[in-house]
Amino acid sequence: FELDLSWAALGLGLALLQLAAAARTARYRDRGLEAALAAYAAGVALALALAATMALREAWLTVALSLVLPAFAWIAGRVDLPALRWLTALFAQAVLVRLVFNPYVLHYDLTIGVGPVNWLLWGYGVPAVAMFVASRRFAALGAGALAELLRGGTLVLTVLLVSLQIRHLTGNGELAAPFYPLAEQGLHAAAWLGIALLLFRLYGGGVRTVVVTWGWRILGGLAAAQLLHLIVDNPLLTGVPVGDRPILNDLLFAFGVPAILAGLFAGEARRQGLDRFANIVGGVALLLAFAWISLEIRRSFHGTVLSAGADTEAELYAYSAAWLAFGGLLLGLALWRHSAGLRYASLAVVLLVVAKVFIVDMSELEGIYRVLSFMGLGAALIGIGWLYQRFVFLPAKAPEAGTA
Repeated sequence: FELDLSWAALGLGLALLQLAAAARTARYRDRGLEAALAAYAAGVALALALAATMALREAWLTVALSLVLPAFAWIAGRVDLPALRWLTALFAQAVLVRLVFNPYVLHYDLTIGVGPVNWLLWGYGVPAVAMFVASRRFAALGAGALAELLRGGTLVLTVLLVSLQIRHLTGNGELAAPFYPLAEQGLHAAAWLGIALLLFRLYGGGVRTVVVTWGWRILGGLAAAQLLHLIVDNPLLTGVPVGDRPILNDLLFAFGVPAILAGLFAGEARRQGLDRFANIVGGVALLLAFAWISLEIRRSFHGTVLSAGADTEAELYAYSAAWLAFGGLLLGLALWRHSAGLRYASLAVVLLVVAKVFIVDMSELEGIYRVLSFMGLGAALIGIGWLYQRFVFLPAKAPEAGTA
């Protein structure tokens, strides 16, 4: 398994010989030598792959093997040889096995490059692009099953590229690090949900391939599982530091960004007529946004470790004020978008604030904070009632004169 340049030179020699044979055969392709021409052309690509195997290692080897795929697609566009499709499928599976099921990938050297510019970018990016280019060509040639395999490989490698880059950037460059930071968990959920949203839009636009149909479902399920883990095992319970900066901290990546993406997902589902699904995803978005607002308030009073320190009256009042503002924002969006679901969500948040004010604030707050709590709730309820009378419960129009 050592590198051997002599064998690599032999591979290059074979490639040159078959290239010469292909050039010679091309002159007589009209005499029934199409299959021979395709075989020599494929032999050039295979010999180059052999040379790369002997001379390269780690990610560079996989990059070299992946570049054979568009070469086969180019040959197939000129010579109809079924064996080329089998060779393409074999090489595609070899690339996927090396990049997906190879545990040694996690120990490859990441010292080349700074930040996201490292071997992951070309080690996964180039094979993903190569598979995408080959899939487009084979789809145009009517090789549907092979094109779908290459599309699936493109999606898998793209997801792995994004996920491993997140792992690299949040884990100090150690892909095999045993810890799983809060920001990484949130960014993974956001990345998977964002890719799922793109596939879902393609699905709604009429692209109903197997990869698109199941891709958004699988990635959406993975994102949902990750978000459920974040909600159950959140930093308020674990004591994990969330960062010192206001807003731009780990809580934003763990809850805020996924909440926005889930809201966009719900809007797209509503556009496609999937109302029940839209309600479920919209509920997840509401829960994530509510958790982010609440935990951010907690961070502003307790610092980077949310479980440290005791609650204060100012903090308890801040929850009521922020939740009321959140409910008002939801109501504004509901009136703007004419969404009954957002109106019900706004009412749910306001009812939660009413319950908190009468159950918690009445017993825990004193002085000015108690006064502000009840006055703020009363003013908010009056404003909500006016908005409902003005924009929701519109009075029926009186019949015009002369009409029955």
